[in-house]
Amino acid sequence: MSASQPAEEYSSLPLPSRLWIWDKNVYLDENQRPWLPTIIQRENDFRVVMQQENVSLGEPMTPSQLQPRELPLLWQLYPEQKYRDSNSNYWHIVCHKMQSGKQRLVLKKLPEED
Repeated sequence: MSASQPAEEYSSLPLPSRLWIWDKNVYLDENQRPWLPTIIQRENDFRVVMQQENVSLGEPMTPSQLQPRELPLLWQLYPEQKYRDSNSNYWHIVCHKMQSGKQRLVLKKLPEED
């Protein structure tokens, strides 16, 4: 696939059930696959692109070593195309696809409910 072609959608691709923080820029899923986050923030729109990458893992960091941080320590898959994070926020799954041979997951933070 060339860079100018659109990425293919793979609806049958399984979503990670959980993504745990490993170190400052790496999350691991339940199968120990590394995912790297990229934050995209605009007015009233906070998104994270999670891309599965093969990276060497260092030592895991503790939550106290990771403070302060914009992203949660954990995301857990919920029904209705959502993840819930360790701060009790919900994230809508905008897309989940394979691009250039790598899984990519785009999450949009939903507004907090009163």
